[in-house]
Amino acid sequence: MRIAEISTPELRQSHNDSASQPQPHQHLISQIESSVNQTESLSPENLIPDTISADLRRALTQLSHHAPFPNSLKLVIWKLSYRLWNACVDLSNTTSLRSLPSSKAEEHAKLRHIAADLLFVAGDVSGVPSPAIKSASFYHKTGVKWHELRKFDLASSCFEKATDLLSKIGIDTVSDAGEKKLFLDLSIARSKTAWEVSDRNLAVALLNRAKSLLFGSPEHYKTLASQYS
Repeated sequence: MRIAEISTPELRQSHNDSASQPQPHQHLISQIESSVNQTESLSPENLIPDTISADLRRALTQLSHHAPFPNSLKLVIWKLSYRLWNACVDLSNTTSLRSLPSSKAEEHAKLRHIAADLLFVAGDVSGVPSPAIKSASFYHKTGVKWHELRKFDLASSCFEKATDLLSKIGIDTVSDAGEKKLFLDLSIARSKTAWEVSDRNLAVALLNRAKSLLFGSPEHYKTLASQYS
């Protein structure tokens, strides 16, 4: 599902501020934006070239060495992450991952993973509601994609990052129903991946933990019950 792109007074100001960012920030941001533009221009008939994810990963790795960033630059990075994520969603809405050659399906997952990593590298940002939960959501959804591709080590890595992000949030302070469900969905997703790699004890422990994340919601009870059917 596409996500609403960030549009705040802080972001509009950040576009003005980013022009004055010192090198190498601006050069690396320009490289990332160029790759995002390439991804946005892809059509279902054109398979994702390997170079896009490689270029993005290289630029992101270099950019991460300059953290922490001013809030104006963080907002620019978040905007690029959202654009990359939505470009991936648009492609997946028209092309089933199962119909792609395995290498191209993995390229699609790599781009989602980079979108999640962009948020993580940027860190908490003023002007974006619940940034840690949004970042965790990206990792959760990316982990699910890796699980579908049976890349369980990458799925586990994503789920662990999401778990670390959510562990810093007091669950009692979360009021949004969708955000609450993320805690449950993540625990179930981690359990499924643990089961696939034969870590039965962890899988059962995570399902038992999920019982404390139902919040009295019939939908949550139904979701958890389906894991036992």
